[in-house]
Amino acid sequence: MAAAADKNAEVNLTPLLDVVLQLIMFFLLTTRNLSSERFNEQIRLPVTQALVTKDKEEEERIDKAFYINLTKDNVIVNIPELPESKQTREGIKGYLLTKMEDYIRAARLEGRKARFVLILRADKEARYHKIFDVLEAGRLAGIEEYKLRAMTQPK
Repeated sequence: MAAAADKNAEVNLTPLLDVVLQLIMFFLLTTRNLSSERFNEQIRLPVTQALVTKDKEEEERIDKAFYINLTKDNVIVNIPELPESKQTREGIKGYLLTKMEDYIRAARLEGRKARFVLILRADKEARYHKIFDVLEAGRLAGIEEYKLRAMTQPK
């Protein structure tokens, strides 16, 4: 009878729970980092009449998308490496060029031109001269495609 009692072994779930908790933490951190780059509660987007969507295949050919969030106080809030004192046309251009270097090098090795897109989420009360400075800095850095985010008008 004693031999039958030894066969009732319990499964140790501790390693499985450790892995599950680590995966949850990983997804929480990566989701938070990605969403903070693209979205900011301080920005109220302008309202537009129509929405134009692009082909998913077209977006897949882009090497890097730069998201810039501009508040109504004309401050870029999602780029911690770019303090407010350096948020000039030249400062933004320098930041973009620095971030583009590796992608340009990799594209050259593949024998093609690197493609970048600058996605600007500007508050509807942001000053136009600051929006122009951001777009002009992108142009000077060699970015050829731009997207301005807006909200569709509710029906």
